[in-house]
Amino acid sequence: MGIGFAHRGQSSTVATPLGRGWSEPAAQLAWMTAVATWLAR
Repeated sequence: MGIGFAHRGQSSTVATPLGRGWSEPAAQLAWMTAVATWLAR
């Protein structure tokens, strides 16, 4: 649930300046990559 909440907040922040069409897939991919990198440490 923590990831879903953080992703939702980040997605909204990114969507404001760049637009929803770009933020949805890009923000999700970036967030998942960041989480995977952090877990792999």
